[in-house]
Parts: sequence; structure tokens; C-alpha cells
Amino acid sequence: MICPKCGRTVDDFSRFCENCGAELGAPSNGPNPFAVGAQTESAYATNFSSVAPDIPNFFGAIKTCFSKYATFSGRASRSEYWYWILLVCPINYFSNNHIDRLVKNGFTVTALELVIVALAVLWALVVLLPGLAVQVRRLHDTDRSGWWILLYLVPFVGWLVLLLFNVTASTEGPNRYGLQPVKRR
Repeated sequence: MICPKCGRTVDDFSRFCENCGAELGAPSNGPNPFAVGAQTESAYATNFSSVAPDIPNFFGAIKTCFSKYATFSGRASRSEYWYWILLVCPINYFSNNHIDRLVKNGFTVTALELVIVALAVLWALVVLLPGLAVQVRRLHDTDRSGWWILLYLVPFVGWLVLLLFNVTASTEGPNRYGLQPVKRR
């Protein structure tokens, strides 16, 4: 089926376009498997055609973040965001502690420490852009503009406000930024 709004190909049984979020008409070929029998509206709402697929686990979320490396549009679920934080924070903590220890020792660097510092800097550069992107998509999931990320520049209070935004539940169903990223259970 072709989306009438953006022209992209979508699944025949989708209720909304995965790209632009436009509501689609009846399926063009074949019966809808979810429409069999008498079905109430609340039962139809639990079908998977109106939301994007669930992120199954830690590795699926990390794969999603790296596959959407610099994608600032769309939405990211709480699990996708917090799995990303679970990957990045311990590695950053270890590398920052190692660099601090080098500074306190007066930069007496061995070859191994130089390799560790180089890897730490490389890691920070690799995860910077996807980290910003997943934060913006998480803000979109709560129906907020990505510009709220600038609150990180406000000492202490900005971090607390963004923490509150990050633990807030997703807006139900499609919003102005796209489809709901995780199906409700």
C-alpha cells in the first residue's frame, strides 16, 4: 500500500504510515486479519498495526540507537533511551576516572594508558551524536520539542527537569512526531 500523504510504501495492514503518521484507509489487497469476528474498539486498539514494533531487549535498543545514528526525527521509547544510558554511562565513568587519575599523576603516561585515553576519546566522539539523537527522540515521545535538550546547559535544575521528562510515560498513540514506538501491554 502507498501512503497518500508522503508516497512511501507501507505494510498492507498498517493503520498509520510509519514515515509521516498519516491515517491510512482500508487495506488494498486481502482481508485484515485483525478484523475477523466481532471486535470492539478497545480490542482493535491493542493490535500492532497502530504502533511501531517493540524493542525486545538491551541489544535491540542499542542496535536501534546506532542504526538511527543522527536521526533526530521520530520517537524513542523509555526503554530505548534508558538502555542507551545503561551502555554509555559506565564506560564514560571508567574513562573519565582514568583520565582524572592521569591528570593527578602529572601526565606520566605509559603506552597502555595512552591507548586507553585514545579509546576513551574515540568512544566519546562515537556516542556523542547518537546520544543527542536518542535524547531528542525521547523528548519527542513525550510530545515535547527537541529544543528542550538545551536545558542541559542550565546547572542542576535543567538536569532535573530533563530527568523528569525522561521518566515520563509516552504519549498514547501517534503524536506530531510520529507513531508510538512501543506497544502497550
